[in-house]
Amino acid sequence: MGVGYERHYSKSENETCPGNLWSSLCSSNNQTRWINYVGGFVGYQIMDSLNLGLAYLVPYGIKNEAGMDNLTIGVGLTILPFMSLILRYSIPLNAKYFDNSGKAHDLPYEISSGLDLDKVEGSSAAVGLEFPIGF
Repeated sequence: MGVGYERHYSKSENETCPGNLWSSLCSSNNQTRWINYVGGFVGYQIMDSLNLGLAYLVPYGIKNEAGMDNLTIGVGLTILPFMSLILRYSIPLNAKYFDNSGKAHDLPYEISSGLDLDKVEGSSAAVGLEFPIGF
């Protein structure tokens, strides 16, 4: 058990945009960016070198864009006493729109007069290295 911090590199795209009137606003939201997440996790050692983990992560520091909480399931293989190879899958939960002050709003949310954000979807898989710290 513990707390965690993750930094995700994310790409967003607008699949639908209501005509030419909103094209500049919609294209400005097609971007790649880093998103910070904090949360808690629970991990279990299954065998000597295999572990399983579950984490719940929430975004922070987001302004003028959508964000979502993530439930992350991971499997790790210890390759050295201080390093594990990790495979993770994240399931998005509870999507919200964060305004320019960082306040979260439920969807649908009116971003601009006449333009509503009504749906955010996503999922991710990741492979990485983890450096466990034992106490």
